[in-house]
Amino acid sequence: MKKTTTKKEKKVKKKSEKKDIGKYKNRHQRARLQEIYDLYKFWKSLPAIWRGMKPEELEAKFSIDDPITVELLQIKTQSAFAIRFDIDIDTTTDWNKRMEDEGVDYLEEARKWANKLTKNVILAHYNKMIRKFDPVSGDIWYKTIAGFSEKKQIEHSGKLSLLDLAKEIDDEEQANIQKSDQKD
Repeated sequence: MKKTTTKKEKKVKKKSEKKDIGKYKNRHQRARLQEIYDLYKFWKSLPAIWRGMKPEELEAKFSIDDPITVELLQIKTQSAFAIRFDIDIDTTTDWNKRMEDEGVDYLEEARKWANKLTKNVILAHYNKMIRKFDPVSGDIWYKTIAGFSEKKQIEHSGKLSLLDLAKEIDDEEQANIQKSDQKD
């Protein structure tokens, strides 16, 4: 859901953009800044708990071997990000506000990089299913790979009308009331 911005927020955003553009006057510098901003958004969408992990650990534990993702995960903090990409720390602060104003959906951003790992998750469920049949893994396999969907079926003889069914329910309730009265 997009957030509506007030005049004050738009003014702050314009100031922030002008500040960035003022530092980066030519087209190439502005393009570089935009690339860094996109990387920053990507970095912010990565799980903070993975930040600072060794590349070998990322690959062994999580099958993350994409060079850009691995490089970004070596950066622990916002200030370390600014140092790594040679930008002012205030720029990252401005970008946080900008992303908030733009209504950046971190879950959607996370889906972009996590989608690449889906094959690993499916393989893990497959391995678990083969070693020891696990109903959850089997269910995931059938739904994602075989395209099965859960459907509930109600068998109906066609002999009961809705009115008949309502009468049966009412009769059962009355019988339960009588049983409880007899116990008292």
